[in-house]
Amino acid sequence: SGSHRVLHRMNRNYTVETYSRQVEALRRTLPDVGLSTDLIVGFPGESEAEFEATLELVRKVRYDSFYSFEYSPRPETAAVTQYDDDVPAEVKRARLLELQRVGQEIQAEQNDAWIGRLTTVLIDGTSKRSPQDVTGRTSSNHIVNLAGDRALVGSLAEVEIIRSGLHSLYGALVSEPV
Repeated sequence: SGSHRVLHRMNRNYTVETYSRQVEALRRTLPDVGLSTDLIVGFPGESEAEFEATLELVRKVRYDSFYSFEYSPRPETAAVTQYDDDVPAEVKRARLLELQRVGQEIQAEQNDAWIGRLTTVLIDGTSKRSPQDVTGRTSSNHIVNLAGDRALVGSLAEVEIIRSGLHSLYGALVSEPV
């Protein structure tokens, strides 16, 4: 959440400010770090302004990816015993869709910025979409798909990113893998 009050109610032991400072310090040290998180919308008592603060945090941090969920009561958790689930289901759904829309815009922009870059990719498997292709990850955990056979699995390859998709990058081998 981008709201200190909601974070406190979620039993998170940090504030938006301390979290933001940690992200800034991390990005100063490792400019290409890939950041991912989980986000919940519609936590009990979450106001529209607090949801907007979450959107603002997402725009500021510019996560490479995130998992997002509508709050739902979980048995035997503090939230279910302490708070009424008072955010209507339709509000939760609308907030989730808006959060995902913003996240997808950011992810598309960030993935597009990879086009033309050379990067090292650890080839870790064959593509789910094409048995003639392999997939791997950059040091910042971005998924890269490229043409190649399964003999490449387990190797490090220098790859040029040639296009981007919403959830992954597409590359071409530049040199023989190590």
